[in-house]
Amino acid sequence: MTFEELKNIKEIIIHDGSKEYRANIVEIPDMVKIIAAPVSTIIDSWMKKPVDIFFTLNDKKYTFSAVVYLPDPQKIVIIKSGDIIPDKRIQKRTEIGILPATISAKPMWKLLRTTEIEIKVVDLSEGGAQIWAKESLDEDKQYILSIILRNHKMSIPFEIRKKIGQRENTFMYGIHFTEISDTDKKIINRYLTKLSGDRKQKDIFSMDIKNALGDFKKSL
Repeated sequence: MTFEELKNIKEIIIHDGSKEYRANIVEIPDMVKIIAAPVSTIIDSWMKKPVDIFFTLNDKKYTFSAVVYLPDPQKIVIIKSGDIIPDKRIQKRTEIGILPATISAKPMWKLLRTTEIEIKVVDLSEGGAQIWAKESLDEDKQYILSIILRNHKMSIPFEIRKKIGQRENTFMYGIHFTEISDTDKKIINRYLTKLSGDRKQKDIFSMDIKNALGDFKKSL
């Protein structure tokens, strides 16, 4: 992507691991730095905070990793820390609180035994999820997610899309489902639809990440 193409971006979405914020581009002085204005006032304190940036250009979706600063509530300074790549996350994910699950490495041979790792699912769509693990995962490996939704046990192969961040001994990853049945897609969508109906959308997106991390540590 060229500098001239980058200057055509009008709006971005900032995802900080627990919330999404929309912002309008004010200035792009170079290929690394972006100045933006939030659509609504941001009350969170941002200083060297790692985030994911999403935007659409010429009907194509893109994403890149960045670090953000918040000099004042109406100004966001974004420093690009990763390459701009196509955004493969087609479905918008819904934050679901903390849902226990396990993962295991996909065996190269069917007779090989695998070790299960306890994880937590934080957001979810029919195309992928964000997971928290108590140990670092191999980003080059294929894994299988084992999770129960609506009394239905699912085993879904996935690959790690990227490491989102790390807080103490909690490792956070965005994952992409490489295979998923139509039945499992329906179960996930019904679960998310019911969740949205049971809780106001503003409550879903205002999960306290500090309390969530504390609960996560206690449960391991």
